[in-house]
Amino acid sequence: MAERNLQPIPSLGDYIDLLLADEANALISQAALARLRRQAFALPPVPRIAVECRLAAGADQVDLQLCLRRDVGDYPVLADYAGELARERPADAGAADLARFARRLADPGSALHRGIAEVFLEYDLPEGADLRQPPAVFLSLPADQDAARTVVAEALSLLRPAAAPRLAGAIERCFAACDGDAAVAHLGVMLSRPIDAVRINVKGLRPAEIASYLAVCAWPGDTAKAAALFDWAADTADRVTLALDVGEALLPRIGVECFNDMQPRANPAWRVRLGALCDAGLCAPDKAAAFLRMPATRGPSREHPWPADLMAESLLRPDDELTALARRLVHVKVTETAGAHREAKAYFGAGVITFTPGGRRGMQPWRPALAQPRPRRSLEGWAVPEPPVERALALALRFLLNAQLQSGLWRDFHVPTGVSDEWVSGFIGAQLAGAGDAAAGAAAREALERLRRRQRARGGWGYNGDHPCDADSTAWVLRLAAALGEADPQTIRPGAAFIRGHCRDDGALATYVDREGVVAITGLPKDASLAGWLFVHDCVTAAAAPFLPERSTDYLRGRQTEDGAWTGYWWTHPAYPTWMACEALRLRPAPGDAARLARAEARACDWIEAAAQALGAASAFDVACALRVLLVAGGAAHRGAMEAAGRWLIDRQDADGAWTPGARLRIPAWRRLEPEASGEMICLDRRAGFTTAAAYGALAALHCAGITL
Repeated sequence: MAERNLQPIPSLGDYIDLLLADEANALISQAALARLRRQAFALPPVPRIAVECRLAAGADQVDLQLCLRRDVGDYPVLADYAGELARERPADAGAADLARFARRLADPGSALHRGIAEVFLEYDLPEGADLRQPPAVFLSLPADQDAARTVVAEALSLLRPAAAPRLAGAIERCFAACDGDAAVAHLGVMLSRPIDAVRINVKGLRPAEIASYLAVCAWPGDTAKAAALFDWAADTADRVTLALDVGEALLPRIGVECFNDMQPRANPAWRVRLGALCDAGLCAPDKAAAFLRMPATRGPSREHPWPADLMAESLLRPDDELTALARRLVHVKVTETAGAHREAKAYFGAGVITFTPGGRRGMQPWRPALAQPRPRRSLEGWAVPEPPVERALALALRFLLNAQLQSGLWRDFHVPTGVSDEWVSGFIGAQLAGAGDAAAGAAAREALERLRRRQRARGGWGYNGDHPCDADSTAWVLRLAAALGEADPQTIRPGAAFIRGHCRDDGALATYVDREGVVAITGLPKDASLAGWLFVHDCVTAAAAPFLPERSTDYLRGRQTEDGAWTGYWWTHPAYPTWMACEALRLRPAPGDAARLARAEARACDWIEAAAQALGAASAFDVACALRVLLVAGGAAHRGAMEAAGRWLIDRQDADGAWTPGARLRIPAWRRLEPEASGEMICLDRRAGFTTAAAYGALAALHCAGITL
């Protein structure tokens, strides 16, 4: 995505109504909106903002943030603005400090310029606010923590020269307490506030690490309550940042910032989180609704005309580039002071972007550095082995560990009703747990611990926490527990009982039996036919077979097709249900199974050969499942096909360790017993986690079988 600075115009105020648009009127009071507009006319003309809104009923204050970026040349603009502010306020030490800092930041040869990718200027706008006050300054820090320490020291020497020596000890404790993936990622200096304290934001902490981190930092609050708050945030967020106020010692105020990569239409976690805040009395329902309506992307219109300079700049772009206004939710923040008073805030960002229609990133706006995911630092410097299979496994594991959320779960598969975390995490965790690698096993166990706490009263799990429980998701969580050797009866027994409640007399298993839950999540009419979704499905029966009576395996024996495969209701390709069915037969062998497995092996060989010859739309997921069929069946005669599948997977692994998303989840029309192309939706694992885990599990099993490539 390209982005250019616009030609100077008088102020940000010329853009502010375009950036805020109509939806802001429902979230921001008219008085607060007037203050925000007045402040915008006092700021430099960079059309890239964030707006901070208090969510409690009657909380009127709205603060404005201006985002300045190194990569588009904003720092000289900041230097000019800060210099003018210092000249206007010669007695204001904060303005002078900001000007000195901005001059250094604008110097391309300075360490500050090289180390700081993004700066936010934040203006508190209570009633009667001084519009020319020095702002709070938030700085992104380098990922390398030694470099981050250097940037913090220099920035404080310029922005808080008198206080910097007194703050150094407590700040260093925040750095020193970071372990594993945790890192100090942002520094905030509140120039307009009289207190000598700064804000430190820490990324990458896991919920289980919060109490020990705060203890090492000598945080004076209730660590148990802080850990519970962080854990609540991590449960539905893609990432959580811990915000600390640091003076000569740490202050008792603490904050958690909750980020999600996708917007509310694609991820219901925003709605779930805001609903919980409404239930706790921290958010007014009308504000929550207005915030969820905020995301938009649009061009100029009669109702929202663009400034002449922006229109002219757009016309000068190449024919394949378009300019648009993008507004996105950034994060929700909950702060707590002394373990008692809590406050919730919501932040949305807006900016002018350029994009190429049909390009890979489409119309997505820039993501602020504060919302960027942080790679797991503990993986840096990993020695990648040379043997092909071991190398592929190491790279895939690194990708999967990087994709694991702070909650311990993974997310993938965007369907109209949301994104999966429970089902997806059960599958990915089971592949990691079965590989015999210590790091993979630790990640799988972390996922299981989170899933245990997600188990519903009926004993099951669902597509995600917002969906009704289903037999398939529950089966994969139990398979994860089994792969880890877990036998906790409080988890296993209720889960197995829940699955058996979906089983017919002939052993066939339905994915759902909770009609009301399906109707609620899909928004279908109460009298809608759900015959297809509430019917039995062979792919789910096969996956859940280890927790079902023996008659379920007998049922599967009778469902093998003439060509040796099993078909799936929820999957477009038969490789996955065939792998699951072969495992079920191996678990409870019976006369005739050798012939059934031989037919399945022959079919799997056909799939592998077709992939090798580039016949059809072969995917890494399907090839991995076909390889698992051969490994489960154990036919030594097909060693050549196993080697071919392994080489095919290794040759197609991406440089980041992933495989191209290829798990084609089918969502049939809910009323149809058999899928039909005219009424189904096909969804891919866009984050590549499901496909990569399948390939990782298959290659690990190949390696354990002693087959080298």
